[in-house]
Amino acid sequence: MNPANQPNNNHTPANEVEHQKLEHLLSIEEGLNSISHIDRLIDFIVQKTSLVLQAQRCSLMFLDENTQELCIKGHCGLGEEIVRQSRIKLGSPIAGLVAEDGKPILVTDIERDYRFARKSKKYYLGKSFICVPIQLKKRMMGVINVADKHSQEGDVFTAFDLKILSMIARQVATSIEVAKLYREINYLNILDPITNLFNYRYFVKSLDQEISRLQRYSGSLCLLLIDIDDFKAYNDLFGYREGNALLKQIGQVLNENFRDADIACRYAGDEFAIILPETRVDEAQTVVEKINRIVGDLSLQKKITFSAGIAKYAAGMHRYDLIMKAEAALFDAKREGKNRVLSYD
Repeated sequence: MNPANQPNNNHTPANEVEHQKLEHLLSIEEGLNSISHIDRLIDFIVQKTSLVLQAQRCSLMFLDENTQELCIKGHCGLGEEIVRQSRIKLGSPIAGLVAEDGKPILVTDIERDYRFARKSKKYYLGKSFICVPIQLKKRMMGVINVADKHSQEGDVFTAFDLKILSMIARQVATSIEVAKLYREINYLNILDPITNLFNYRYFVKSLDQEISRLQRYSGSLCLLLIDIDDFKAYNDLFGYREGNALLKQIGQVLNENFRDADIACRYAGDEFAIILPETRVDEAQTVVEKINRIVGDLSLQKKITFSAGIAKYAAGMHRYDLIMKAEAALFDAKREGKNRVLSYD
């Protein structure tokens, strides 16, 4: 027998390869149904997609509806510089075209593909790639890109690869929507609906975590309590709708004027609590003075002031001790004439 006609034992038969990909596809579906955290979901999608299609590079891009740009949210095999620079307008080659038209693209040789008429760029190790839209009920969500195939089949993606990636994209669309809904529900469970600040439940949990951190490591922590002066009189004079509008504006001020590490919460009716990690008492006082100036300039039915109490964490304190210390400082600030800040080290 002519050796050239003998079967090549180094290659898996095409039908067996396709069967393996379908089996991997089933495992992806099971995984997608079991992950509710969106960041872990994105990592899972990228890793499993690159594995199934034996692609060295894979990226998941979401559509920013405000800017109408695609940006990378998950990837493997891409340099960080590429990720930072990859914001693609709708209609721009190649991912932007797929997102705009809602149709997948399979390229077997980018240097010869008449649709793009350009040489492959440096970040393509190979000449073949696939880009597939992620959409749910005709709503465009993003795209999945795979490139640089490296398998026993060779380095060119096939029509079957395109079919597999399209099936993955359909599953991904549903899973991402579920994960986003799960995140929104969880987020709503820890937010106060009027002020959009964290609620009391989240305050207690966060304060316990910060105290636990200080028990293991050195550092500082302050708790700030703020109370709107004469809020009941404001409510009685202008009504509950205006009272809620006031609370909402105060919540916005607090959200916009604290660091990302700080945790601003609605503590009670007209009281707010801010957990200030790695903050000294004098630093907390400076922040309160700034907040007071901003609140004084708000457009309200009547000018308002607030009183504040600051407590500094000391070794051996529990949550209850720190809260009582801050409440005592706040009580004394109110008793001494309101519109002032007191602190207890």
